[in-house]
Amino acid sequence: MVNARALLRGNPDDRVGYVEADVREPEEIVRGAAGKLDFTQPVAIMLLRILGHITDDGQAQSIVNRLLDFVPSGSYLVLSDGTDIIS
Repeated sequence: MVNARALLRGNPDDRVGYVEADVREPEEIVRGAAGKLDFTQPVAIMLLRILGHITDDGQAQSIVNRLLDFVPSGSYLVLSDGTDIIS
């Protein structure tokens, strides 16, 4: 969050923001983002290197589904995560 605050300091564009929230509480994320995003228009949800920290696959699926429930048709979902499999 320190990086987000530093990047936004002195930014005259009021359209940029950040949400400090726990990914396990998607409703809180959406509530925070509603101040900047128009959820009547397509948006992008980007979950980058975060779902790997949710050890229960069912909980991870639930998080994604709950986030997708808030966005309209035409929105995008980007998922990217690593793996700990060593071959």
